[in-house]
Amino acid sequence: MVDNQEDIEAPDFNWKVILVGNKMVGKTSITTRHVDNTFAEEYKTTTQVQWSRKLAKINNTEKHAQLHIWDTLGQEKFKALAPLFFRKSVGAFLVYDVT
Repeated sequence: MVDNQEDIEAPDFNWKVILVGNKMVGKTSITTRHVDNTFAEEYKTTTQVQWSRKLAKINNTEKHAQLHIWDTLGQEKFKALAPLFFRKSVGAFLVYDVT
């Protein structure tokens, strides 16, 4: 997909994707880098589920997709809420730290 923030009346597709993983693995950093093209050096704990939107043009087509990117909480105490986050998702990214 090619990033494209042009104004279109309605995207051809609306896709919900989620990022899941333990706390402090970089889920929020990945999201903000993709959506805003920014990166924060300092760590800030995510205290609530965050979601972002990104309009993308699909390569070699005239179609656009609206990505709804959900940044979930990594703490174990929120594990019971996972089914709510996964509902109607077309994909999930499992984020982990290899260090």
